[in-house]
Amino acid sequence: MSSSLPRGRGLVPVVATLLPLLALAGCSGGKTSTKNEVTGTVTYKGTALPGGSITFFSKKDPNQQASALIGEGGKYSLLNAPEGDCKVSVVGPTRSSDPKVKTQPIALPAKYQDPDRSGLSFTVGTGKQDKNFDLTP
Repeated sequence: MSSSLPRGRGLVPVVATLLPLLALAGCSGGKTSTKNEVTGTVTYKGTALPGGSITFFSKKDPNQQASALIGEGGKYSLLNAPEGDCKVSVVGPTRSSDPKVKTQPIALPAKYQDPDRSGLSFTVGTGKQDKNFDLTP
């Protein structure tokens, strides 16, 4: 039995070609759009988080979600947010293995990592919108 793949190359070229396409497909299955952009600032006890991530989960379909990194000054910009009511989770910055990175880990209460327990939510509409989150102990 012969294979249509060149000998010695295996599936690597096929996977390398398909992987970016799969990444573009995301986890959609419902309404998402680059037009649904949510930007804002995440703070803990009134101080901007110096890193971490934020994720919006559709309440209608938890498989529909979008994440963004939290950058300098606690700012985030989330593209392709699922439209409608969303639960939100936040993960604080962790210690980097790179000695040049000086971000200090912040121990956020564990509830913020779980969208069902965080108490954070937002209704995403069409277009660009702003939403700040101030986390408390």
